[in-house]
Amino acid sequence: MKKQVGKIILCLLTITMVFVNFTLSTKATDYDLSQYISQVALEYEKDGSYIAYDQSALADQTKLRFNITAALPKTSLDVNNSIRLTMPDHLALEDTVAPVSAIYSYAGESHDYSRDGPIGSYTVKDHQITVTINNPQDDPLNVYLQINTTLNQLTFTNNEVTLAFSAPSTTITIKKATETTEAQTNETQTTPKTVKRAPLKANPNTDAPNKISGNIDDLVKSGLSGSYQLVGKTTVDKNIGNIGSPINIDNDVTIDLNGNKLQLYDQTYFYIKSGKHLTIIDSQADNYKPTATDAEGVGKLSSLTTEKDSQDNRNIPSILDYYVTEPNVNGTTTTDTTKKYEVVFSHAGRIYSETSSTSGKDSTFMIEKGGTLDFKSGVAYNTGPHVVATHGSNGSGTGTLNLSGGYLIGNRNGNVIWNNAGNVLSISGGVITNGCAENGGGVYNNGTNNGATGGGTINMTGGIITGNEAYHDGNDSTANRFSGGGIYMKSGILNISGDAYITNNTKSSGNSTFNHYSVHGGGGVAADNNSQVNMSGGYVTGNKSNEAGGGLYIGYYSQDGLAKLTLTGGVIASNIAETGEGGGIRIGGSGRGVIRATSKDNPIYITNNTTNTGSKEGTNESGGDWGGGGIFIQQNGMLNIMNAIISTNTADGFGAGVSACPTGNTSINTDQGAAIYDNTANGKHYSRGSGAGSEKKNEDYVAHEFYKNNQRTNYQDYFLAHAANVGSYTITNGMLGGSEEYQGTFDNNKSYEQHYNAGGVEAKFIGLSAHPSNEDVEKALAIASTYISGNHSHNHGGGIMTNGMLTLGESNEIYPSFHVEAYKAFKLKSALDNTATNLPMDNKQFKFAIYKHTGDSTTLPQWDGNEFTAGSGTNEFVAEMGNEDADKDQLGRIYASIPNFLYDNAGDYTFYLVEKDSDDTSITYDHTIYKIQFTVYASGTKIVNNVETTTYSIKDIKVNRIVDGTRTENINHQYDSENSKLTLLSNSEAAFKNTEQSYGLQLTKKDAENGRVLAGAEFRLYQFADNYVDKSINSIDISEVATLTTDVDGKLTFSSLRGGSLYYLKETKAPDQYKSSGPWVIEVNKDGTAQFYDADCTENENTTNLTRNDSKLFVNKESEIVLDKTGYVFNKEITNTSIKYKLPDTGGSGIEQYYQAAFVFIALGLLVILVRYIKRRVV
Repeated sequence: MKKQVGKIILCLLTITMVFVNFTLSTKATDYDLSQYISQVALEYEKDGSYIAYDQSALADQTKLRFNITAALPKTSLDVNNSIRLTMPDHLALEDTVAPVSAIYSYAGESHDYSRDGPIGSYTVKDHQITVTINNPQDDPLNVYLQINTTLNQLTFTNNEVTLAFSAPSTTITIKKATETTEAQTNETQTTPKTVKRAPLKANPNTDAPNKISGNIDDLVKSGLSGSYQLVGKTTVDKNIGNIGSPINIDNDVTIDLNGNKLQLYDQTYFYIKSGKHLTIIDSQADNYKPTATDAEGVGKLSSLTTEKDSQDNRNIPSILDYYVTEPNVNGTTTTDTTKKYEVVFSHAGRIYSETSSTSGKDSTFMIEKGGTLDFKSGVAYNTGPHVVATHGSNGSGTGTLNLSGGYLIGNRNGNVIWNNAGNVLSISGGVITNGCAENGGGVYNNGTNNGATGGGTINMTGGIITGNEAYHDGNDSTANRFSGGGIYMKSGILNISGDAYITNNTKSSGNSTFNHYSVHGGGGVAADNNSQVNMSGGYVTGNKSNEAGGGLYIGYYSQDGLAKLTLTGGVIASNIAETGEGGGIRIGGSGRGVIRATSKDNPIYITNNTTNTGSKEGTNESGGDWGGGGIFIQQNGMLNIMNAIISTNTADGFGAGVSACPTGNTSINTDQGAAIYDNTANGKHYSRGSGAGSEKKNEDYVAHEFYKNNQRTNYQDYFLAHAANVGSYTITNGMLGGSEEYQGTFDNNKSYEQHYNAGGVEAKFIGLSAHPSNEDVEKALAIASTYISGNHSHNHGGGIMTNGMLTLGESNEIYPSFHVEAYKAFKLKSALDNTATNLPMDNKQFKFAIYKHTGDSTTLPQWDGNEFTAGSGTNEFVAEMGNEDADKDQLGRIYASIPNFLYDNAGDYTFYLVEKDSDDTSITYDHTIYKIQFTVYASGTKIVNNVETTTYSIKDIKVNRIVDGTRTENINHQYDSENSKLTLLSNSEAAFKNTEQSYGLQLTKKDAENGRVLAGAEFRLYQFADNYVDKSINSIDISEVATLTTDVDGKLTFSSLRGGSLYYLKETKAPDQYKSSGPWVIEVNKDGTAQFYDADCTENENTTNLTRNDSKLFVNKESEIVLDKTGYVFNKEITNTSIKYKLPDTGGSGIEQYYQAAFVFIALGLLVILVRYIKRRVV
């Protein structure tokens, strides 16, 4: 009995081993041909025949043939006798064509088969070739595939691509000729060790540009329309008409220079009609980025090297050197470094023109009113007067230049840009350089009919205006200004913000020596007539004027209207006035200014500016104007400065912090005033006297003699001198944050005047040196938001020199500024319903404007599209401000001050407060108009520094609200009369409400083969951090948005996707018996479109961070799919491939597997018998 039991157990063990072998033989297989490839050979077509690839650099459109050999075990075929081959990354095949021929052999014979052949067939789909053999015989099957394609089906990096065809890595590297012009040359690739994903079909590009080269006269004459891409040198000449004929842009046109030359001969030029857009891009722009090196000095003009074109011997730009003086903030001052940037244009897309000087035909691009030029990248160079001009009369509406990149290069023969009245320059990027003109070498902003009013608008949020020049010595003539190396504003508005640079421009000729008096200037900007300069950010640095106003020249002594400066943020640094006054800023006699930072988070720096006045004339001690290294205010000019630190300035004369000459009047207030301390004056120099006739203004000579003879130096921080027959001036001891603790001509907590006679000149003067306590300095630093430091004057006033009215701080008792406060809400509207959630706001995310209204008010102001219009009467732009930052549960505060020089007499005044639209089309902006009215009363008089001054008060505040033409009068508001502050509604109620439309993403999960919907698939969506756009940052954080699972209909919907954001999507759990797909990247655009890509990046372990692969883009551009949308919900179908288990084939090894199955059944039968036998024996 024991022997029988042992035999039965041995039999069962044997059968179990057979069963295990059977089970293992039925494991899942991927049916992947790549692991069986033994050889891949490449041939290319040359001279009509195919030859083996020899590492030559191939030209675009070259025909290629990949020959693939593989030996397939019959077990590698699936139940349909099929096997698939996934194409390598960077090789795209179209599903609609048949690029493949194939052969397999058996019994010594070769058999060709086609897409639907009787012996075998193949399909091309989703980046895969599936080969089917109808009657496989041999084992293994010797298969030969031939894939026919062209070079433009490959995606290259730096003109090279490597294709990996098999799992054991059969690779081929292909080189592309540098002359190729495909825009996708620099598109990016997938690294083998990367995120695995299911391939998606590349969308055919239905918007492919028309490729052009050579002479395109016939095309121009027939009319340009749509998109064009240059694939070689392209020319236009007089054959389109007479010499000087325009290339009319009568339709919307996009031109991709693609690294090639577009040369306009015989004075031809682009003429952009009203209502039409011309867009210029260069898809090869990444191939000629500037390189930076340190340079010495400022006021450095750009240098352009040209080369002879090989075909027509004309000079075209080859190398550009330009300079940027870059400040680095360090506490209360800046450290400024000048950088030389060199750009080599050998691979740049370049537009060359040679226009005439005839008005209206003198620019490479002429923009009619209502026309738009979008210049995004590339180079434009003109040997004629201008590169871009806007028309003053033709067309209707607003002519617009949007400059976001590239280079606009003059020929030192005129203004690079001429902007006529009523038109707009929006500069967010790019470089404007190499202009040279009597006024405004970089940009000339004209008035209506060349007059003093109604000028154009310049909005600089980025970009660089550098290396331009205003030339000619005008002596003391005022007939021509000869001013504004970077920008000359004859009239209009200049808004500077963001990262805009006006740097290293020059007013080169002229001087302010001997009998010349600084009547010209403005190395960076000159503002004439009623021009307004609003600076809330950006940089005016490294500019130089041989006369006055190295950085900004605001107003002349005599002009039409008042030029205005509103400085609320930004940096004015390392500018130089060589012979005149005001190294950083000069406020002229017809100039008005206010310097008041919006907050400590948006400070103002006026640093390291210099006036060398007097250094080139007179004796070692005397010569030049009075000074003003950082700021100068001319007689009759007015400047108000709030919350300032004035320190570490130097002067070779007196008053290194603040100095005043005989007609200057300084009002120093403790309320939001200034702390003046730690300045250094050495008392060596004095002016030559800057007046005329009996008003010589040489009282500083008297002070110089007094201090020299008495060996006193108590004039370090403040100095004032005036004639002896003028009444007394008084300076008190207070300062921002505490007490100055003055020494010098100071007693009983106030200044006194020193009376002295020298050389027959009698004068009075004040000299003060401050010694505040450390505690008071710390208090001042905690409050201050404006820093005037590190400036130098060869004479007096290293920080500030005033010959006009300087007010430090605010005096509500005399002439209060009017302050407006309101609050902003920002909401995200759901894509699925009408609900909305609060959103946080970044600082200055939204912009608001105040306008002063004069004249008739019968017709209400209104919005015309995105434009705010005055109605009847006239609106004058006053100020622009942004919201303060706020988290999602708070309202964003809006705060602005209306300078008191805008209501300088008793009377009634009207102002409008509105929100400004931006180009973010995903946001609905609030077009509510608030009309603010008040009355200014003359309430009395007060003596201020020997001047009888009228005091004013603001009363009778009214606020009306206008929405869609309907006025609501006397809306809720609060007015703080003590501080002259108006709050619209309240601090808990939004005066403006913006809504951003969000988007949804609906996924439908299906079986890849039969289309059956799949429930239970889990997807997780992540959002990229905003810095993903910076390619220099290799790893980007991502944050989880939501994790959802498909329902019984195979659907799920993510909500609250935001335009302008990038998302990462991965399938975290596939349905049972299915393989996971993905991951992917979704790009949601501001315009409500979205693209779906295969991901090209590497996850970290916890999926909190993604690292760029070689492409640097996070996406495989070849896989792009433009998503369809229903309402605000994007739709995408995602398929899964089921995990298949392969049964054994019939015949051969298949029979053995049937035997194994039979043994299993026998073993089970024997087991039953054994169990019954044991039970009987036990019984």
